[in-house]
Amino acid sequence: MVEIYLTTDLTVTGYGTVDALESELGRVMEQLVSLSGPGCDVDDPAISLDLGTQTVTVELLVRGEDFDAATRNADVALRTSVHAAGWNTAGWEVTKQSQRAELVDL
Repeated sequence: MVEIYLTTDLTVTGYGTVDALESELGRVMEQLVSLSGPGCDVDDPAISLDLGTQTVTVELLVRGEDFDAATRNADVALRTSVHAAGWNTAGWEVTKQSQRAELVDL
């Protein structure tokens, strides 16, 4: 079993008001929390927003049978949460530019 700490940056544009964006990010966080906890592959989700760079940073602690499985589990959790919050995830695999993950000692 492998556990990774994953950080993903998402660029947001055309979100209307800051309040609307914060509300949408709240829905993403609610979905991430619903996918985390005992018996799940996801723990400790966190979201931060930098309005200056229009960047949303999502952080997750994720487990999998190996590194590839853990990163896949993280990607699925993030995409599921973003989609459930109402954001478009079409072409997600193609447009994702960067993702950073670190192995965590168990």
